[in-house]
Amino acid sequence: MIQFEKELEKFKPILEVANIEENIENEEIKDIIDLIKMTKQVSGQGN
Repeated sequence: MIQFEKELEKFKPILEVANIEENIENEEIKDIIDLIKMTKQVSGQGN
């Protein structure tokens, strides 16, 4: 039978996986900035 507690003690997260959340947040910020710029361009053309 598998002893989950012993297996969990052996577990070590991969650094790349630990940094994924930060990378996703950075990409989301870039996307939001791009949307703001596009909105400004569109609203400027309409006036």
